[in-house]
Amino acid sequence: MEKQAAAAGAGSFFSASEAREERWRELHRVTKAMAAGGAEKDKQQDKPRQEVQALLAQLTPLEDLCGYPGPRLMAQVGERLKAGDGAGLARLTQRISLSLLTNSYRDDPEAWKADEEDDDPHLPSILPPSIGRGQARKPYCEVLLVTPGERSTWAAMREGMRKLRRDTDQFVYEPVTVGSFEEAVLAILVNYNIQAVVMFDEFG
Repeated sequence: MEKQAAAAGAGSFFSASEAREERWRELHRVTKAMAAGGAEKDKQQDKPRQEVQALLAQLTPLEDLCGYPGPRLMAQVGERLKAGDGAGLARLTQRISLSLLTNSYRDDPEAWKADEEDDDPHLPSILPPSIGRGQARKPYCEVLLVTPGERSTWAAMREGMRKLRRDTDQFVYEPVTVGSFEEAVLAILVNYNIQAVVMFDEFG
C-alpha cells in the first residue's frame, strides 16, 4: 500500500507540472484567437475572453506556489486582459509559455521583464545557455518562505531577497512566499524548483 501511495504521489507530482505547462500553451492559443478578433469586434472576443478568464482561474492558485512567472508578470497578464489588449496578452503568454517549456527563465533576465517592446518581442532561446555566451550556466533554485506576515508585505520581502544577489553568487535563487503550512506542503508537492525552505515563527 505504501509503495502504491508513493507511486500515486509521484504521478500526481509529474502530472501537475505537465498540466501547468499545457495550460499555459492553451492560454497562448486562446489569447491569439482573442487578438485575431480585433479591438473593435467585442462580440467576437467574448468567447476567447471567457476562456482566458477560466484558464487564469485554474492557473493562478498554482502560480502562487512557483517563482516564475511571478506576481509582476501575472499582474500584467491580468491588466492586459482587463484592457482588452489581445495582441499584447498573446505576446506575453507566448513568452511565459515558451520560457516554461524551455526552462530559459532560469538564466534569461529577459524572461522576467514586465514590459515588452511591441516591435521587438523576446523569444526564449532553445539552445543551451552556455553556447555562444562563453560562460557556464549557474544552477537555479527557488527558496520557499513560510511567513505569518500579511500578504501585502510579501512583495517587499521577495524584493529584499533579490537585492542580496551578487554577480559572484554560484547559483541563482528566486523566492516563493506562502502564509500557511498547507500552502507550504502544496508548494513542495507541485514545484520541483524548491530546494530550500525558510520558516518564520507563528505561520498559519
